[in-house]
This record gives sequence, structure tokens and C-alpha cells, in this order.
Amino acid sequence: MNDLNIDFIEQYNHVFDIIEKHPNSKSRNSMRNANRHLKSAWKIRDIDLGMSVFRGITAIEEAATGIIYAMQEIGYDHAEKLSGHDHKHKAAVSMFLKVLETAIFDPSTQGLPKIYIREEQNDNQILIRTAFKFDSLSPDTEWRPNPPLDFAISVDGLLMSFSNHYANVTKNNGYTYFIKYLAKLANKRNRILYATEEGCPEIINIEPRFFSETASEIQNMAIAYLLISQHKEKQQFVQQSLNSILLNIDKLNAENMNPEL
Repeated sequence: MNDLNIDFIEQYNHVFDIIEKHPNSKSRNSMRNANRHLKSAWKIRDIDLGMSVFRGITAIEEAATGIIYAMQEIGYDHAEKLSGHDHKHKAAVSMFLKVLETAIFDPSTQGLPKIYIREEQNDNQILIRTAFKFDSLSPDTEWRPNPPLDFAISVDGLLMSFSNHYANVTKNNGYTYFIKYLAKLANKRNRILYATEEGCPEIINIEPRFFSETASEIQNMAIAYLLISQHKEKQQFVQQSLNSILLNIDKLNAENMNPEL
């Protein structure tokens, strides 16, 4: 992908090499299929751009499906409320990771711990870990939970729902309600392929960064998948994230979450 550097490509392939070594499962195969769709999208970009973009979007959906299935396989509470066949649910999962980028992965965000991804060798198994740095502590001080997502983020005793971050993403894309914005995202593939009362879809023009941004998004979801799937016990932040997604698509009334934060 012409605007991806060699280091990123090596890291991307490395993440999926780890997934290839995981035991066979529905979630693993969804992640592998996401990688397959993305590579196919790149190969046909000069032959059929519309189908190439379609496969790129499908790759993102498949990666989100892998995360949904991973949570269901481990047995997270309420995971059955998400469907790997519902386009809005898959869009909600991928959107949540973007919400996290603006909340706790972005070094410029104030007040919340910053999360970094580390890799460790353990008995010939590659493990993906998390490391936290706090503004109030020395820059060299890290907190490394084990399992890597077994923590929770709360304010005044209530778990963060990240609703304000959802609202910001929704507003920045010209929508008032997150559900309506999700519906637009879920229909993105259809607008490429199918005719409407306005006519047939035209040859599309896309930004040159489409493929690099898609690859980056899939890599982030693949890392999230590994953080979830490599540990068979339930991790607190995975449950908090799942509850946040369900709360913001009106599938859960989470009494212990702050609906404003």
C-alpha cells in the first residue's frame, strides 16, 4: 500500500502471524478473513475500484465480527445482544475503538491514563500487553495490569460510558443521534453496489489514504482481538467496553455507568 511505510507493514503482518497461530475458532477465522479481504481489496484497486472499496469495508466489518465472537466465546455478560450479522452492531464495535482513540489512547487527552501496547515472550507464546502512564507520575513509571484489560475506568464511583465521546464523533460527522450515524455507516457498502431511486451508483473517487487508514483500523481491531482472546477469563475493561457499546445503541440499561461521561 503505497502510503504505508515498511515498519507498519511488518507490524501489521506480525499481528496477523500471531492470530494465525491461535487455536481455530469462529472469532479467529473472522479476523483472518478480514486480512484476506483487505489484501484482495488492494490487489483489485486498479481493476474495479468500487469492488475494492467494498472489500475494504467488508474487511473492517469482519474484524469487528471477530471481536464480537471473541466476547461471546469467552462468555462476557450481554455479549449475546450483539450480532455478528448486524451491520449496525459491527459498525458500533469499530466506532467504539475510534472513540477510545480520542479518550485514552490519544496522548493529548488530559486527565485519563494513557495506554500503550507492549509485546512480550512467554513460554514461546507472544502476548500482547497494556502499559499505563499517568500524568501525575514520573514519565518512566508504568502500571502493567495482568491480564492486560483487567481494569476499569470510573468517575465518582460510576463506570465511564464514553457517551460524551460518542456524541463528539457523531456531531463531527454532521449527525445529532449516534444511532442514525451508525445506520449511515452500516449502509456504506450498499451505496457502492446497489441502485436507488436516484439512479445507479457511479464510479467512485476515494481519498488516496483510504487503504492505509483501513489497514490501520484493521490492525487496531486485530490488537484489540488479541487483548481479549488470549485470556479466557473475563477482563473488567472488556466488559465495560461491551456495556458502553450496548448502552449507546440502546441495547442495555447499565445502572452502574455514567450516561454523561
